[in-house]
Amino acid sequence: MATYNSVFACQVPSQNLDQSLLDFMTVRFPYHSREFWSQAICEGRVLLNAKGSLPDVILNKGDTLNYRVENFYEPDLPQDFFQLGSIGPYTWVHKPAGLPVHATQSILFQNLTRLLRLQTGKPHLSPLHRLDADTSGSVVFYNKSEEDASSRSKKTKCWGAPPVKVYGALVKGSLESKEGWWDDYLSEKDKSPIRCQMYLGESGQRSLTRYKVLGESSGVTALMLIPITGRKHQLRAQSAGHGWPLLGDKIYNHGGRYYLKRLTGELTAEDYQELGAPRHLLHAFYHGYPQKDASGQIVSCTGFWDFHLDDSFLTWFDQDFWRVLESLLPEEWDIIREKLNVQTLVCE
Repeated sequence: MATYNSVFACQVPSQNLDQSLLDFMTVRFPYHSREFWSQAICEGRVLLNAKGSLPDVILNKGDTLNYRVENFYEPDLPQDFFQLGSIGPYTWVHKPAGLPVHATQSILFQNLTRLLRLQTGKPHLSPLHRLDADTSGSVVFYNKSEEDASSRSKKTKCWGAPPVKVYGALVKGSLESKEGWWDDYLSEKDKSPIRCQMYLGESGQRSLTRYKVLGESSGVTALMLIPITGRKHQLRAQSAGHGWPLLGDKIYNHGGRYYLKRLTGELTAEDYQELGAPRHLLHAFYHGYPQKDASGQIVSCTGFWDFHLDDSFLTWFDQDFWRVLESLLPEEWDIIREKLNVQTLVCE
Protein backbone atom coordinates (compact mmCIF):
# COMPACT_ATOMS: atom_id res chain seq x y z
CA MET A 1 0.00 0.00 0.00
CA ALA A 2 1.13 3.54 -0.74
CA THR A 3 -0.12 6.95 0.41
CA TYR A 4 -0.51 9.77 -2.12
CA ASN A 5 -1.00 13.51 -1.82
CA SER A 6 -1.48 15.71 -4.86
CA VAL A 7 -3.43 18.50 -6.50
CA PHE A 8 -5.19 17.88 -9.82
CA ALA A 9 -5.73 20.97 -11.97
CA CYS A 10 -7.73 21.62 -15.14
CA GLN A 11 -9.11 24.58 -17.05
CA VAL A 12 -12.78 24.76 -17.97
CA PRO A 13 -13.18 24.17 -21.75
CA SER A 14 -15.51 26.39 -23.75
CA GLN A 15 -18.15 23.65 -24.20
CA ASN A 16 -18.69 23.56 -20.42
CA LEU A 17 -19.44 27.27 -19.94
CA ASP A 18 -22.67 28.11 -18.11
CA GLN A 19 -22.47 24.74 -16.33
CA SER A 20 -22.46 24.51 -12.54
CA LEU A 21 -19.29 23.50 -10.74
CA LEU A 22 -21.00 20.38 -9.38
CA ASP A 23 -22.34 19.34 -12.79
CA PHE A 24 -18.92 19.79 -14.37
CA MET A 25 -17.06 17.74 -11.73
CA THR A 26 -19.66 14.94 -11.86
CA VAL A 27 -19.45 14.60 -15.64
CA ARG A 28 -15.72 15.28 -16.03
CA PHE A 29 -14.66 12.86 -13.27
CA PRO A 30 -17.31 10.10 -13.25
CA TYR A 31 -15.27 7.76 -11.05
CA HIS A 32 -16.77 9.66 -8.06
CA SER A 33 -20.46 10.15 -7.36
CA ARG A 34 -22.35 13.45 -7.44
CA GLU A 35 -22.67 13.28 -3.65
CA PHE A 36 -18.88 12.87 -3.31
CA TRP A 37 -18.16 15.97 -5.42
CA SER A 38 -20.78 18.04 -3.59
CA GLN A 39 -19.11 17.20 -0.27
CA ALA A 40 -15.60 17.82 -1.67
CA ILE A 41 -16.62 21.27 -2.92
CA CYS A 42 -18.26 22.22 0.36
CA GLU A 43 -15.18 21.05 2.31
CA GLY A 44 -12.88 23.23 0.20
CA ARG A 45 -11.07 20.33 -1.50
CA VAL A 46 -12.18 21.69 -4.89
CA LEU A 47 -11.03 25.26 -5.56
CA LEU A 48 -12.34 27.58 -8.27
CA ASN A 49 -9.67 30.08 -9.34
CA ALA A 50 -7.68 29.23 -6.18
CA LYS A 51 -10.63 29.99 -3.88
CA GLY A 52 -13.34 27.98 -2.16
CA SER A 53 -16.69 27.82 -3.92
CA LEU A 54 -20.19 26.35 -3.82
CA PRO A 55 -21.64 23.48 -5.86
CA ASP A 56 -24.15 25.63 -7.77
CA VAL A 57 -21.70 28.34 -8.91
CA ILE A 58 -21.76 28.77 -12.71
CA LEU A 59 -18.45 28.33 -14.55
CA ASN A 60 -17.01 30.98 -16.86
CA LYS A 61 -14.42 31.08 -19.63
CA GLY A 62 -10.88 30.76 -18.32
CA ASP A 63 -11.86 29.35 -14.93
CA THR A 64 -9.29 27.05 -13.33
CA LEU A 65 -10.19 24.17 -11.03
CA ASN A 66 -7.97 22.47 -8.46
CA TYR A 67 -8.85 19.28 -6.62
CA ARG A 68 -6.77 18.48 -3.53
CA VAL A 69 -6.22 14.83 -2.62
CA GLU A 70 -4.69 14.00 0.76
CA ASN A 71 -3.69 10.67 2.36
CA PHE A 72 -5.10 8.63 -0.52
CA TYR A 73 -4.27 4.93 -0.16
CA GLU A 74 -3.74 2.62 -3.14
CA PRO A 75 -2.50 -0.97 -3.32
CA ASP A 76 0.76 -1.46 -5.18
CA LEU A 77 -0.01 -2.18 -8.85
CA PRO A 78 2.24 -3.43 -11.66
CA GLN A 79 3.94 -0.53 -13.45
CA ASP A 80 6.12 -2.38 -15.99
CA PHE A 81 4.56 -0.60 -18.99
CA PHE A 82 6.72 0.57 -21.89
CA GLN A 83 6.46 2.05 -25.37
CA LEU A 84 6.25 -0.34 -28.31
CA GLY A 85 6.77 2.39 -30.93
CA SER A 86 5.58 5.78 -32.18
CA ILE A 87 4.43 7.27 -35.49
CA GLY A 88 3.82 11.04 -35.53
CA PRO A 89 1.48 11.93 -32.65
CA TYR A 90 0.55 8.25 -32.05
CA THR A 91 2.30 6.03 -29.49
CA TRP A 92 1.73 2.31 -28.91
CA VAL A 93 2.22 1.22 -25.28
CA HIS A 94 2.33 -2.20 -23.62
CA LYS A 95 0.00 -2.31 -20.59
CA PRO A 96 0.56 -5.03 -17.98
CA ALA A 97 -2.43 -6.85 -16.50
CA GLY A 98 -3.67 -5.20 -13.31
CA LEU A 99 -2.91 -1.59 -14.30
CA PRO A 100 -6.01 0.46 -15.28
CA VAL A 101 -5.85 2.76 -18.31
CA HIS A 102 -7.80 5.57 -16.60
CA ALA A 103 -8.31 6.69 -13.02
CA THR A 104 -11.03 4.85 -11.10
CA GLN A 105 -12.82 5.52 -7.84
CA SER A 106 -10.19 3.58 -5.90
CA ILE A 107 -7.14 4.14 -8.16
CA LEU A 108 -6.31 7.79 -8.89
CA PHE A 109 -2.53 7.76 -9.19
CA GLN A 110 -1.46 4.36 -10.55
CA ASN A 111 -3.13 4.41 -13.95
CA LEU A 112 -1.45 4.05 -17.33
CA THR A 113 -2.46 7.46 -18.67
CA ARG A 114 -1.09 9.41 -15.70
CA LEU A 115 2.11 7.35 -15.43
CA LEU A 116 2.84 7.64 -19.18
CA ARG A 117 2.35 11.41 -19.11
CA LEU A 118 4.80 11.67 -16.21
CA GLN A 119 7.33 9.38 -17.90
CA THR A 120 7.27 11.17 -21.25
CA GLY A 121 6.70 14.74 -20.04
CA LYS A 122 3.71 14.96 -22.42
CA PRO A 123 0.67 16.03 -20.37
CA HIS A 124 -1.72 15.86 -23.35
CA LEU A 125 -1.26 12.16 -24.18
CA SER A 126 -4.68 10.51 -24.25
CA PRO A 127 -5.69 6.91 -25.03
CA LEU A 128 -7.68 6.33 -28.21
CA HIS A 129 -9.36 3.30 -26.66
CA ARG A 130 -9.30 1.41 -23.38
CA LEU A 131 -8.59 -2.05 -22.03
CA ASP A 132 -10.07 -3.52 -18.86
CA ALA A 133 -7.61 -3.39 -15.96
CA ASP A 134 -6.95 -7.14 -16.09
CA THR A 135 -6.51 -7.19 -19.90
CA SER A 136 -2.88 -6.90 -20.99
CA GLY A 137 -1.45 -5.69 -24.28
CA SER A 138 -1.30 -2.79 -26.70
CA VAL A 139 -2.92 0.60 -26.04
CA VAL A 140 -2.63 3.47 -28.54
CA PHE A 141 -2.15 7.04 -27.25
CA TYR A 142 -2.57 10.29 -29.15
CA ASN A 143 -0.58 13.42 -28.27
CA LYS A 144 -3.04 16.29 -28.64
CA SER A 145 -0.32 18.93 -28.56
CA GLU A 146 1.20 17.66 -31.84
CA GLU A 147 -1.95 18.05 -33.94
CA ASP A 148 -5.18 20.01 -33.81
CA ALA A 149 -6.64 19.00 -30.44
CA SER A 150 -10.01 20.53 -31.33
CA SER A 151 -10.94 17.72 -33.75
CA ARG A 152 -11.17 14.39 -31.95
CA SER A 153 -12.53 12.66 -35.10
CA LYS A 154 -9.21 13.08 -36.90
CA LYS A 155 -7.63 10.60 -34.53
CA THR A 156 -9.20 7.70 -36.39
CA LYS A 157 -10.13 9.17 -39.76
CA CYS A 158 -6.68 10.38 -40.77
CA TRP A 159 -5.46 6.79 -40.96
CA GLY A 160 -7.90 6.16 -43.82
CA ALA A 161 -9.91 3.29 -42.28
CA PRO A 162 -11.16 2.03 -38.91
CA PRO A 163 -8.53 0.24 -36.78
CA VAL A 164 -7.90 -3.50 -36.86
CA LYS A 165 -7.60 -5.07 -33.40
CA VAL A 166 -6.38 -8.59 -32.67
CA TYR A 167 -6.66 -10.30 -29.29
CA GLY A 168 -5.58 -13.64 -27.91
CA ALA A 169 -7.69 -15.42 -25.30
CA LEU A 170 -7.79 -18.66 -23.34
CA VAL A 171 -11.32 -19.99 -22.74
CA LYS A 172 -12.90 -22.96 -21.02
CA GLY A 173 -14.29 -25.71 -23.23
CA SER A 174 -14.03 -26.76 -26.86
CA LEU A 175 -15.66 -24.91 -29.75
CA GLU A 176 -17.48 -27.01 -32.36
CA SER A 177 -16.77 -24.52 -35.13
CA LYS A 178 -13.07 -23.69 -35.51
CA GLU A 179 -13.74 -20.22 -36.92
CA GLY A 180 -16.66 -17.92 -37.52
CA TRP A 181 -18.54 -14.85 -36.30
CA TRP A 182 -20.31 -13.86 -33.12
CA ASP A 183 -23.06 -11.44 -34.07
CA ASP A 184 -25.05 -10.40 -31.01
CA TYR A 185 -26.73 -7.57 -29.16
CA LEU A 186 -25.25 -6.52 -25.81
CA SER A 187 -26.87 -4.52 -23.04
CA GLU A 188 -26.87 -4.07 -19.28
CA LYS A 189 -29.73 -5.37 -17.13
CA ASP A 190 -31.70 -3.48 -14.53
CA LYS A 191 -31.21 -4.85 -11.02
CA SER A 192 -28.25 -6.97 -12.11
CA PRO A 193 -26.17 -7.92 -9.03
CA ILE A 194 -23.09 -6.83 -11.03
CA ARG A 195 -23.91 -3.39 -12.43
CA CYS A 196 -21.18 -3.38 -15.10
CA GLN A 197 -22.03 -6.82 -16.50
CA MET A 198 -23.17 -7.03 -20.13
CA TYR A 199 -25.75 -9.56 -21.34
CA LEU A 200 -26.54 -11.06 -24.74
CA GLY A 201 -30.14 -10.48 -25.81
CA GLU A 202 -32.52 -9.46 -28.57
CA SER A 203 -31.90 -5.74 -28.12
CA GLY A 204 -29.04 -3.43 -27.25
CA GLN A 205 -25.88 -2.55 -29.14
CA ARG A 206 -24.88 -4.73 -32.06
CA SER A 207 -21.61 -6.51 -31.29
CA LEU A 208 -19.64 -8.32 -33.98
CA THR A 209 -16.52 -10.42 -33.44
CA ARG A 210 -14.46 -12.68 -35.71
CA TYR A 211 -13.01 -15.72 -33.91
CA LYS A 212 -10.56 -18.45 -34.87
CA VAL A 213 -9.41 -21.46 -32.84
CA LEU A 214 -5.62 -21.69 -32.53
CA GLY A 215 -5.32 -24.81 -30.40
CA GLU A 216 -6.93 -26.99 -27.72
CA SER A 217 -5.68 -29.03 -24.77
CA SER A 218 -7.07 -30.35 -21.47
CA GLY A 219 -10.39 -28.52 -21.75
CA VAL A 220 -8.81 -25.17 -22.68
CA THR A 221 -9.01 -23.48 -26.09
CA ALA A 222 -6.72 -20.74 -27.42
CA LEU A 223 -8.59 -18.20 -29.57
CA MET A 224 -7.74 -15.33 -31.87
CA LEU A 225 -10.44 -12.65 -31.58
CA ILE A 226 -10.96 -9.67 -33.90
CA PRO A 227 -13.66 -7.29 -32.58
CA ILE A 228 -15.35 -5.28 -35.33
CA THR A 229 -17.40 -3.18 -32.95
CA GLY A 230 -16.07 -1.83 -29.66
CA ARG A 231 -18.66 -2.46 -26.96
CA LYS A 232 -18.03 -2.63 -23.23
CA HIS A 233 -16.79 -6.11 -22.24
CA GLN A 234 -17.58 -7.26 -25.80
CA LEU A 235 -15.10 -10.14 -26.06
CA ARG A 236 -15.63 -11.32 -22.49
CA ALA A 237 -19.42 -11.18 -22.67
CA GLN A 238 -19.68 -12.80 -26.10
CA SER A 239 -17.26 -15.62 -25.26
CA ALA A 240 -19.18 -16.43 -22.09
CA GLY A 241 -22.57 -15.94 -23.73
CA HIS A 242 -21.72 -18.52 -26.37
CA GLY A 243 -20.55 -21.01 -23.76
CA TRP A 244 -16.80 -20.40 -23.54
CA PRO A 245 -15.95 -17.99 -20.67
CA LEU A 246 -12.40 -16.68 -20.38
CA LEU A 247 -10.21 -18.40 -17.83
CA GLY A 248 -9.93 -16.21 -14.75
CA ASP A 249 -12.92 -14.00 -15.60
CA LYS A 250 -14.52 -13.14 -12.27
CA ILE A 251 -17.62 -11.54 -13.82
CA TYR A 252 -18.48 -13.86 -16.71
CA ASN A 253 -17.32 -17.15 -15.17
CA HIS A 254 -19.21 -19.12 -12.49
CA GLY A 255 -22.14 -16.71 -12.52
CA GLY A 256 -20.01 -13.84 -11.24
CA ARG A 257 -19.86 -15.20 -7.70
CA TYR A 258 -16.11 -14.65 -7.37
CA TYR A 259 -16.47 -11.00 -8.42
CA LEU A 260 -19.14 -10.53 -5.75
CA LYS A 261 -17.07 -12.39 -3.17
CA ARG A 262 -14.06 -10.17 -3.82
CA LEU A 263 -16.13 -7.08 -3.00
CA THR A 264 -16.24 -8.16 0.64
CA GLY A 265 -12.95 -10.02 1.03
CA GLU A 266 -9.98 -11.73 -0.58
CA LEU A 267 -10.26 -14.75 -2.85
CA THR A 268 -8.55 -17.95 -1.73
CA ALA A 269 -6.09 -20.16 -3.60
CA GLU A 270 -8.97 -22.61 -4.11
CA ASP A 271 -11.08 -19.83 -5.66
CA TYR A 272 -8.36 -18.95 -8.17
CA GLN A 273 -7.89 -22.63 -8.98
CA GLU A 274 -11.59 -22.85 -9.78
CA LEU A 275 -11.37 -19.72 -11.94
CA GLY A 276 -8.38 -21.16 -13.80
CA ALA A 277 -6.18 -18.06 -13.51
CA PRO A 278 -5.64 -15.05 -11.18
CA ARG A 279 -7.01 -12.69 -13.86
CA HIS A 280 -8.98 -13.07 -17.09
CA LEU A 281 -6.68 -14.30 -19.84
CA LEU A 282 -7.14 -11.76 -22.63
CA HIS A 283 -4.24 -10.02 -24.38
CA ALA A 284 -4.38 -7.22 -26.98
CA PHE A 285 -1.75 -8.37 -29.49
CA TYR A 286 -2.31 -5.75 -32.16
CA HIS A 287 -3.94 -2.38 -32.81
CA GLY A 288 -3.24 -1.22 -36.36
CA TYR A 289 -4.57 1.21 -38.92
CA PRO A 290 -5.04 0.00 -42.53
CA GLN A 291 -3.39 1.95 -45.36
CA LYS A 292 -4.90 2.19 -48.86
CA ASP A 293 -3.45 2.68 -52.31
CA ALA A 294 -4.78 5.16 -54.90
CA SER A 295 -7.56 2.75 -55.89
CA GLY A 296 -8.81 2.43 -52.35
CA GLN A 297 -7.47 -1.09 -51.77
CA ILE A 298 -5.99 -1.92 -48.36
CA VAL A 299 -2.34 -2.74 -48.97
CA SER A 300 -0.73 -2.58 -45.52
CA CYS A 301 -1.38 -1.78 -41.89
CA THR A 302 0.40 0.65 -39.56
CA GLY A 303 0.76 -0.73 -36.06
CA PHE A 304 2.98 -2.55 -33.58
CA TRP A 305 2.62 -6.12 -32.35
CA ASP A 306 2.76 -6.78 -28.62
CA PHE A 307 4.21 -10.20 -27.80
CA HIS A 308 5.02 -9.41 -24.17
CA LEU A 309 3.00 -12.12 -22.47
CA ASP A 310 2.87 -13.11 -18.82
CA ASP A 311 3.43 -16.66 -17.64
CA SER A 312 -0.27 -17.56 -17.95
CA PHE A 313 -0.05 -17.23 -21.73
CA LEU A 314 3.49 -18.31 -22.57
CA THR A 315 2.75 -22.03 -22.79
CA TRP A 316 0.10 -21.33 -25.42
CA PHE A 317 1.17 -18.47 -27.67
CA ASP A 318 4.43 -18.65 -29.58
CA GLN A 319 5.95 -15.41 -30.88
CA ASP A 320 6.86 -16.79 -34.28
CA PHE A 321 3.35 -18.13 -34.73
CA TRP A 322 1.82 -14.73 -34.07
CA ARG A 323 4.16 -13.07 -36.55
CA VAL A 324 2.79 -15.45 -39.17
CA LEU A 325 -0.70 -14.20 -38.34
CA GLU A 326 0.40 -10.64 -39.16
CA SER A 327 0.88 -11.61 -42.81
CA LEU A 328 -2.57 -13.25 -42.87
CA LEU A 329 -4.48 -10.23 -41.60
CA PRO A 330 -5.02 -8.50 -44.98
CA GLU A 331 -7.13 -11.50 -46.04
CA GLU A 332 -9.30 -10.90 -42.99
CA TRP A 333 -9.92 -7.20 -43.69
CA ASP A 334 -11.92 -7.80 -46.86
CA ILE A 335 -14.06 -10.38 -45.06
CA ILE A 336 -14.59 -8.03 -42.14
CA ARG A 337 -15.59 -5.06 -44.29
CA GLU A 338 -17.90 -7.18 -46.45
CA LYS A 339 -19.60 -8.60 -43.37
CA LEU A 340 -20.24 -5.16 -41.90
CA ASN A 341 -20.82 -3.39 -45.21
CA VAL A 342 -18.83 -0.51 -43.77
CA GLN A 343 -17.80 2.42 -45.93
CA THR A 344 -14.15 3.31 -45.51
CA LEU A 345 -13.58 6.55 -43.59
CA VAL A 346 -11.61 9.25 -45.33
CA CYS A 347 -9.41 12.07 -44.06
CA GLU A 348 -11.09 15.42 -43.59
